[in-house]
Amino acid sequence: MRLIKTYKPYIILLVVTIIFLSLFWIGYDSLRISIDTPQKLTAEWVFENESISVPTKLNVSTNTPYRIYRTLDQNFNESQVIMIRTSLQNITVYLDDVLIYEKQFGTSQFKPYASSWHFITLPGQNEGHELSIELSSPYRSMSGEINDVFYGSEVMHYRYLMNTYGIRLIIGVILFLIGLIVMIFDFLVKQVRDKGYVYIGLFAIILSLWVIAESRMLQFFTGSELLMGTLAYMSLPAFAIPMIVFLTEFLLKDYKKVLSWMKYLFIIHLVIITVLHYLNIADYFETVLLSQIWIAVGIVLAIIALILDNKKNNQNETIKALYAFIVLMVFAILEFINFQVGFFENVSLYLSLGIVLIMTYVIINYFRYIIQRLKISFQTELYQKLAYMDHVIQGKNRLAFERDFDAIMRDEKQSKDLRLILFDLDNLKKINDVHGHIAGDEAIKTAYDMISAVFKDYGECYRIGGDEFACLYLNKSHDLYSDKLSILESLETEYNTKSVYRFGISLGSAVMDNDGMGYTELYEQADHMMYDYRKQKHLK
Repeated sequence: MRLIKTYKPYIILLVVTIIFLSLFWIGYDSLRISIDTPQKLTAEWVFENESISVPTKLNVSTNTPYRIYRTLDQNFNESQVIMIRTSLQNITVYLDDVLIYEKQFGTSQFKPYASSWHFITLPGQNEGHELSIELSSPYRSMSGEINDVFYGSEVMHYRYLMNTYGIRLIIGVILFLIGLIVMIFDFLVKQVRDKGYVYIGLFAIILSLWVIAESRMLQFFTGSELLMGTLAYMSLPAFAIPMIVFLTEFLLKDYKKVLSWMKYLFIIHLVIITVLHYLNIADYFETVLLSQIWIAVGIVLAIIALILDNKKNNQNETIKALYAFIVLMVFAILEFINFQVGFFENVSLYLSLGIVLIMTYVIINYFRYIIQRLKISFQTELYQKLAYMDHVIQGKNRLAFERDFDAIMRDEKQSKDLRLILFDLDNLKKINDVHGHIAGDEAIKTAYDMISAVFKDYGECYRIGGDEFACLYLNKSHDLYSDKLSILESLETEYNTKSVYRFGISLGSAVMDNDGMGYTELYEQADHMMYDYRKQKHLK
């Protein structure tokens, strides 16, 4: 029964999940909204009087416009939307030699070439008409490139894009959120700042920008040619910088000098490729190979440094990082090979998968580390709280009094305002002997509550002995002290009208008269004043 009670919430969750999934699949297709996928215009294209199929790669020189055309069939008697992706290319679309769409890139350095989707709406009744697409690119690897041509409704195209490329966008968003969460936790939870996870978070955020830029889905959020044409190229070398800082400043004990220089080289490289781009000397795309080489060198150097450091220091964290970098290197090699052979359809896919695996591992370890550190922190705070707390009054004890007194004496302004007030609970031994220790503890708690209620406006109160209390009162006004004394005496009188024992509090105080006055002299003056108060009290 105890086992069932312990796992009852989880059993309920399992039952609810099973019921939901059962209902989900019963009659799955009955009322489900279904959207068809767009069709491809694959065959029957003509280039220079030769029949071709797309996608394809033609032998065309840079900056040379090339045109493909085909006759539309009966499907175009209805209104259709043509969708085509250009790969760093200008595009012009004609219907029967009538210009219906045009997009030119590279007109300025703030409108660079960007790979993008283009949607061209064709009205109905176009069977037998000729559709022509003219492309051109200043880049050798992109000249002659012709991607798939789709037709259908806009909704169909959006469905295709989400089904085909949505996973990359999701990966990018997940990486961004992971990085953001890590950085927020690092900012809010001071107990975890010593491990440098903030740089892991920054690494994930910058890397996520590269993944999102390469996801082919950025157009859903912005039409900025500048952003679409630069984000991937700038974030590629930039994401290495926070990772190098993490390795050199928080993980590696030795063998980090070369990596430290790599950090500055990546910064210089980023600045140089940006200057070259805006001076129209070399576009970002023309320097991307250099960025990839630098990253490859950085990964290799990081792995070598981790191996040597682990061999010398044998740290568990270093071994984990080494495995992560080996995985990253494998996926980076696949990404590099994919890019160089021209499979641009899969750009960012391999590295994204590798990064997701690594960041999943990192985030699991990060939250384990947070939980461990918070447990230690809570235990430390609890022990500190217990060390400075009196369990009878549930308030501060003598140790806390000495700590706070020393802190006040180190503060010039507070020390000048200090009035030390000492209190004694009268007749505590008699209360304990006649009425028992429970009544004695009650009298102690009552005395503390009264003192705190009266003097809490400018001070902190403490139990510093069996029947002794103290208050560090940061106001030297004699008139205010006299008013507080009257209030305390009134509370004492009121309590005695309903108490079974005689309750009383004696007190005395002293103020800081000069800079050379110390604790002992202050305490003795206050104690002497308390003795005089008790003597006067007994004479009444």
